[in-house]
Amino acid sequence: MIPMLPVQTDSFLLTSQPALERTVARCDGCISADLSGSVAILHPISGLYFGLNEVGASVWNFLTAPRKVGEVLDHLLEEYEVEEEVCCSHLTDLLKILEEHQLITVSD
Repeated sequence: MIPMLPVQTDSFLLTSQPALERTVARCDGCISADLSGSVAILHPISGLYFGLNEVGASVWNFLTAPRKVGEVLDHLLEEYEVEEEVCCSHLTDLLKILEEHQLITVSD
């Protein structure tokens, strides 16, 4: 039986504080491994594995310490040739998914 994860009440997108000023951090106990550019992540409570492509891996690897979302966005804009609006939209989607699966924590 897989233990139930606690429900997140603080959604990444439902906040009065601008998203770029929020801080994101990897969850405690998550185990990750580099897979030639992509990343596999094991959630310690659920036992589920998650995979991230090259861009997702870049975000995950950048989160070795808690970071402001704006810092993560700047990192991606420096690393990849992409329009800021597109990058911000995709980053928001990724962070929302990571938060929903409790692979990151988001705080003000």
